Amino acid sequence: MKFIQTFIFSILISSMFFACNYLPNNNQVILQDSIVNDSICRPYFEFDEIEFYTINVLSDTLMTIALKENRIPQDTLFENVLTLGYLTSLQDSIIVNPLEKLGFKKLIMPDSTHQQMREIFCERKHDSSFAYSCIPLYRDIFVFRKNGQISGIAKICFGCKQSTITGTNCNTEDFGQSGDFDKLKEIVRPFWRLWYGTR
Repeated sequence: MKFIQTFIFSILISSMFFACNYLPNNNQVILQDSIVNDSICRPYFEFDEIEFYTINVLSDTLMTIALKENRIPQDTLFENVLTLGYLTSLQDSIIVNPLEKLGFKKLIMPDSTHQQMREIFCERKHDSSFAYSCIPLYRDIFVFRKNGQISGIAKICFGCKQSTITGTNCNTEDFGQSGDFDKLKEIVRPFWRLWYGTR
């Protein structure tokens, strides 16, 4: 059974490697027009603090972990955080605590970025939606807090322009449209440069 699970995961990571790292920019599909309520910009959640976690890791690193014979619990946790397994509900919020031990860098985002973040993390109408045929690798995670309590979590894959957002009743399927992924990327780019020089 363990062999089968490892084999399936290996196929997944292989697909991710070729899709995420080598996907041409024109591999995008225009979906149907977005339909949201009449709100101009309905915030996903309330917050007064944002924790930003990021890691500079390649898809083949996950492949190496998947093929390890003597896996430890931390290996499984690392895989799941970067893919779809964890941080998909606020009940998983306990997983936020060990992110730094998994190699993620942490930054409390300046208050000056909060208004920009509110304008990005909100439900609003878009002229059209784009989806990339790509398997995401979530290297960037935003944890939103209100009065110290987690109010929302967003896992972001900038390479595939995909997201997993938890903690809201809003429609998040169109998150990142109308250039919002690029706007968010510009907000965090200085922090990437601080840690990695570039990314």
